[in-house]
Amino acid sequence: MESLKFDELIFVVLDHEDGVKAAFEGNHGLVVFGETVDELIDKISGEVDNHFKGEFTGGIRIREFKDTIVKIPFVSGKL
Repeated sequence: MESLKFDELIFVVLDHEDGVKAAFEGNHGLVVFGETVDELIDKISGEVDNHFKGEFTGGIRIREFKDTIVKIPFVSGKL
């Protein structure tokens, strides 16, 4: 099975509506939702096991990004 050549899956976690987090894995199109990272870990493990029919033996990396918005004064005519 070609998809088993991957030794690591990377899930990117983004905050979704109403405090729910969404975890996306782009190479295989896996997506799970949960309210906490612990809940995501459980759901990701289950989704990976289901998707690969228990045959995936690599690692799973979970990346959670948080945006920081920095406001600076706008000065007309300058970039």
